[in-house]
Parts: sequence; C-alpha cells; structure tokens
Amino acid sequence: MQIEHTTNTGFMYGTPAAVSHQSGILYINDELYDQLTPFQKEFVKQHEIGHYRKQTHDEFEADRYAFNKLAGKYKGSLKQSIGTLEAILDGDDTEHGKRIQAMYELALKWDAEHGNVAAAHELKRIVTKLDKARFSRADGKNTKDVQIVESAGNNMNELATIIYQGNIAQKQTENTGDNTKTLMYVMIALAALMVLKK
Repeated sequence: MQIEHTTNTGFMYGTPAAVSHQSGILYINDELYDQLTPFQKEFVKQHEIGHYRKQTHDEFEADRYAFNKLAGKYKGSLKQSIGTLEAILDGDDTEHGKRIQAMYELALKWDAEHGNVAAAHELKRIVTKLDKARFSRADGKNTKDVQIVESAGNNMNELATIIYQGNIAQKQTENTGDNTKTLMYVMIALAALMVLKK
C-alpha cells in the first residue's frame, strides 16, 4: 500500500490517517500520527486498511478489522486496542462512545473465547444489561424491528453464556484432571454454531 505524508488532504478531518477508497493510498498526518505509540500507529494503519479492503465507510467495521489483525499478536493488545480508541476519539461524543464500548465488548469476547472466565462473566453481564436497555418495547420502535433486534440480542446472550459455561467447565476439567477436554471443546463449538445459525 502506498503511503503519503500530508496534512492537506480534504478528507483528513483532523485525524492521524485516512485512506482513499479509490486508489488505496494511505495518507498520514504526521503532526498527529507522531504523537501515537507504536501500537496505536499500527492500529490506525490497520483501521484505514480495513476501510479500503472492505470498501466501507463503517467505522465499527474498520475498528473490528484492526482489532482482528492485532489481537493476541502484541503484549496487552486487547487493552491497547481499547486505549487507542480512547486516545484518538472523543468519549463524550455519542458515536465515539459507542465505538469505544464496542471495542471493549470485542476485547471481552476475544478474551473469553481464549479461556478468561472473568471476561466471559463480564461479557454476559454487559450483554444482559444491553438487552434490557436496547431492546425494550418502550423505545418507540415498531414491533417487527424490536423482534429482529431482540432475536439478535438473545443470540449474543446465549453465545456469551456458552462461552462462560465452557470456560467454567474447562477450569473444572483442569482441576479434576479429567481427560474429556476434547469432547467438551467439540460440544461447546457445536452449541456456539447452533446459536449463530439462528
């Protein structure tokens, strides 16, 4: 990918980097970019690459792309991913706050899937809380929209529960020395796939 260092590009909007969806040129605003840590620089680059590769203007999708490229590959990558958004975005801005929260949930999900019981528990707590806040019929949405969103929310809640229970079972297996790990992992994977297909 070609990189150009500039502050004059019309679509920089005061950000450390931007990408042209047509040419794939990555524009770096050195004044802001140089203030970032090495991890933050890499996250920002991957975020912009995500915009180009996915051909999307969706900031959440670009955030997920960057996270998936870096998670587990750097020390403290989960916290650093959240910290990058906190450093670059304005947490008081509603949309920015949602992106930071989404990154937190993404980090919890990744950590839970890699055996962190506490992360799985926290993810389940958040999803349950969000179910109540987001999917209330008092929010003014029509019934069809609410049913669709409730269904998606319920699937996420089930998935979080499966991850949590699977991690608890794994810990119990490790503590008892039981040799049924492989079967347990297969069962968890099948249950998760069933949830995601709903």
